[in-house]
Amino acid sequence: MASALELAFTAYAELKFDEARERCEETLGIDPRNASALLLAGLIAKKQSRLDDAVALFESSLAQAASPEALGSLAETLWRLGRLDEALNCVKQFIAAEPTNADAHLLESTILYGLRRYDAALKCAQRAKAYLPESYLVEARLGCILMRLGQFEPADIHFRNAAHLMASFAHCRLINVRRDLWEKVDLDTQGKCSPDATPLREARGTTAIDAVVAVACDVHYFHKHGAKFVNSFARNAAAGKLLHIHILDPDENFTVYIDALLSKVPLADFAVTTAKTAFATSTNYAFRRTYYSCARFLDMDWLLRKYQKTILCFDVDLVFEAPIDKMIDEIAGNDIGLVQRNPPDSVWLDIYAGYVVASYTPQALRFFRGVGNFIRHFTEREELYWHLDQIALFCVHKMMERFTAPPATCWLSAAALEAVWHIGKPNDQLLREERVTQYAIEGLEYPVPILVSTPGVTRE
Repeated sequence: MASALELAFTAYAELKFDEARERCEETLGIDPRNASALLLAGLIAKKQSRLDDAVALFESSLAQAASPEALGSLAETLWRLGRLDEALNCVKQFIAAEPTNADAHLLESTILYGLRRYDAALKCAQRAKAYLPESYLVEARLGCILMRLGQFEPADIHFRNAAHLMASFAHCRLINVRRDLWEKVDLDTQGKCSPDATPLREARGTTAIDAVVAVACDVHYFHKHGAKFVNSFARNAAAGKLLHIHILDPDENFTVYIDALLSKVPLADFAVTTAKTAFATSTNYAFRRTYYSCARFLDMDWLLRKYQKTILCFDVDLVFEAPIDKMIDEIAGNDIGLVQRNPPDSVWLDIYAGYVVASYTPQALRFFRGVGNFIRHFTEREELYWHLDQIALFCVHKMMERFTAPPATCWLSAAALEAVWHIGKPNDQLLREERVTQYAIEGLEYPVPILVSTPGVTRE
């Protein structure tokens, strides 16, 4: 008969993490210093995003028996927690135990990238490539490092290799900072590419405004998150701000819904526009999702011209917990405000797209016009891969550094970002948190069922 630990390993292999955890705890209840059980419990905790628990379990396992797997898992978990110096010390022990382990060298390279030690990261990635010459992860890491070192042509080769080796890394093909693309995206498209927006509710209000808060998404995502977004904004951040809601592919019930929503919140200054897109009936869920996530950046230069005010653009899947004036204060004297991942991770993650701020300046207009045209360029080529929005922000910023005067950029502080709490697409469990549910509006029901997936297409 299989032991509890054997059953735990079987359940873990079958991705039954709750069952694996239960069997593991059964083993540890009898033998609390079992190194294998402690290691497996740590692996389960890591899979369940209980990272602090995972660190403690890996350390307990290593205290019982040296294990390269436990060292590597501990180093990776510390890296994910942003404890990079500890992670680096741990991965060096891993490499000392297994000097030809390509994954260990790749992890060291990733940690050094996070520490912005790009020359050292490059050497580690090159060692990883020597041991694992056709790894898409190694190719992508080399591309990121070389991009940071200003070696753009070699970086381009490695990104293309990564996309060729792994279909899920097709977004690496979008990373492009060449002059020929810059000349295509740096066009004044004010006439032909202003959004095809239909005013639904014109801007109203009697108070003077100092900034505009903008949100753009498809109607179904607004149904999921919009009421909490609008209500939390009205209660905590609306003073002196106009809210501009832009909805893609609305259905026949949206007008009734938005009027009901706006009647139930204390919001004086708002505007609502809608637009129909070619993706309303698309059966390619991945492309449709990517386009909707990028759509707000197609509108930023138009919004700046329309309002001639500071624009703060947010994802709809968040709540406002405090006034957002610190974001505006920090951008004073700058063209744009962006959020930089800290520590840096990869080119397609290093500038976060959930919140951006733009002053009404020529360089902010040029930057966001370029971002919009970058997205249009790949949309027209039917290369709508996830992370396109963040890649556009990174690449246009880098192209402006290379070929013209870059925008004066404020990297928004953690203190400024404390005003909002972002839920994010993969984190539906957070919708049950009290800090979100307190903004639900009683009696506000959407009059149609939420969109279901096309048969055979997986939703997140």
